[in-house]
Amino acid sequence: MSRIVERKSAVNEQPGNKFGEWGERVAKYVPAEVLSFYLPANATIDAAAPADANARIGCYIFIFILGLVCTTAFLFKAARPQRPPMVQLIISSIAFVLWAYYLGGVFTMLGWHNNLIAAIALGSFTLVAGLVEP
Repeated sequence: MSRIVERKSAVNEQPGNKFGEWGERVAKYVPAEVLSFYLPANATIDAAAPADANARIGCYIFIFILGLVCTTAFLFKAARPQRPPMVQLIISSIAFVLWAYYLGGVFTMLGWHNNLIAAIALGSFTLVAGLVEP
């Protein structure tokens, strides 16, 4: 299964399970490979972070930027030889940012994190993102 969300042509479209197509789009939009790095890295910084707050924030910022860059890079690599759809690049990047916000990390250190807003934003975005067809 490709990680790229592909446009279904009206000619080739077969009647099928629309819920299954929605779920497949959600699974492809969420950058799971990048989150599999970010989640344990974030937890490790939480557990073993240096006492120096600046070093801790630096670690959080580093993994956040690395995750955002790798989200785009991974989609370009997965889409070869074509370019990945711009819609998927945008949705996957937003999904990564919302997951990072949900997990706290640098947003908590900077005082920008709110658990309620994070949970509602991530859940709502994931629900709605599946409706977007390229």
